[in-house]
Amino acid sequence: MPPNTNLLVQAQNASISAAVGPNQPNKPQDVLTVQRLINGFYSSVQHLPSPVVAETGNYDVKTQDAISKVERDYFYGVADPLHRIEPNNEVFEFLRHGIIEAHANPLDPQLSHEMYQLAAIMVPLGVDKLVKTSDPNSPPHNQPGNIRTYLPGILRALDSKGLGDVDMVLMALATIRAESSGFKPLDEKPSSLNTSQAGFKTKHPFDRYDNRSILGNRGAPDGASFKGRGFVQLTGRSNYRQISKQIGLGDLLVKKPYKANDPDIAALILAQFLKNHEQQVRNALKRCDLIHARRVVNGGSYGLFDFRMAYNAGRQYLHMSLVTRIRRSTKRISSISKAGGAK
Repeated sequence: MPPNTNLLVQAQNASISAAVGPNQPNKPQDVLTVQRLINGFYSSVQHLPSPVVAETGNYDVKTQDAISKVERDYFYGVADPLHRIEPNNEVFEFLRHGIIEAHANPLDPQLSHEMYQLAAIMVPLGVDKLVKTSDPNSPPHNQPGNIRTYLPGILRALDSKGLGDVDMVLMALATIRAESSGFKPLDEKPSSLNTSQAGFKTKHPFDRYDNRSILGNRGAPDGASFKGRGFVQLTGRSNYRQISKQIGLGDLLVKKPYKANDPDIAALILAQFLKNHEQQVRNALKRCDLIHARRVVNGGSYGLFDFRMAYNAGRQYLHMSLVTRIRRSTKRISSISKAGGAK
């Protein structure tokens, strides 16, 4: 939804007379302008339902946290060494023109071009494919990939759990890269991590899981029944039972664990799993501690390389794509202003 007219006018006319940040003048009207721009930006670009910071005109810790959030979300965590917003500096113009650009070009909330590109960069095996036909005279056609098939459902699931912000979308996509790199729900495969040599010999896979009490398993065949599945590789009887109830399925996933690979259910499992660990994940991401963020989901460091690569690639894409759009918007607005002044 594009921002309302009042918000657009405020963004177009916004200005501050002095810097806002630690040990800066922090004039009340300037602080209020910055607070309004931050709230307007996030409501316009990320569609956050509630304000990021109270619009009081008072500079406080929460206002500084809000400025840091902008830096973390779109500037690799650092936009200004002193974490301040100055008149007409990059962050100030970024916020102002972000609102203006979102009003001029509202994004499709289901699967915008930018959201597809974000997922494609983070999980490249899920992209659309160009398929040749058997007829040499016919041009190749585009075959939708798993991102286009499954991402809308994942975004809806994340949104339903209040996890539609940048940090958690990046966390979800990076988790998919580490757990199911083809961007589709799948079964865990037998490996030395889950199956003993005896298990391979007797064709009894996942025997290492059978009696693992931390998973709530009760012996064979629980290991195989409750092996990893879905986008997040949900594993263990206890996790299946808990998540099944939390997403409104009663004990369905305990009775029919294979249902965890149903795309809509798998999307809800991913969202609920992240919701269950939301504060730990957010704290880790706020510290830029991707090792701990990964450990919260995986319990260890398996897939850390892919997770870290995907997360950093996504952060870089978001930064560059929005900066590019805003610069285009700035140039367009500048040219319109000059044309209007020439009349």
